[in-house]
Amino acid sequence: MNNLEFLDYKQFPEDPYVNAIAEICIDGKHLITYCQKKMKDGGMFWCSPTVSATNGTEKFHFKGYKSDSVKLNDQIIRFIEQNVKQMTLPRKSETITYPHTFASNTTPSSMSEVDPNGQLPF
Repeated sequence: MNNLEFLDYKQFPEDPYVNAIAEICIDGKHLITYCQKKMKDGGMFWCSPTVSATNGTEKFHFKGYKSDSVKLNDQIIRFIEQNVKQMTLPRKSETITYPHTFASNTTPSSMSEVDPNGQLPF
């Protein structure tokens, strides 16, 4: 199992070809960029960006990153999709109530006076 770290995610809703870019790190040393490409029929898929070059009348396409393992590629795409899903889920707002109130000129002498559960107020 490879160690995957999610680094960054940016959306580009106005771009006609790319919906989003995700950057990950594999095993703490390989920085990889994947893009979520838009298809003409409205579908989208994750892949490594491709560089195109023309030589005379012939056009060549080169993957920016290509794993020799289909399993690793599937693992990377699942990892990106899970992290993007977590980022886009609505978060519950938390309300923390503190049992102690202090006069405006009084400061607590320890954290136990601020919150008995050890939660910081920020």
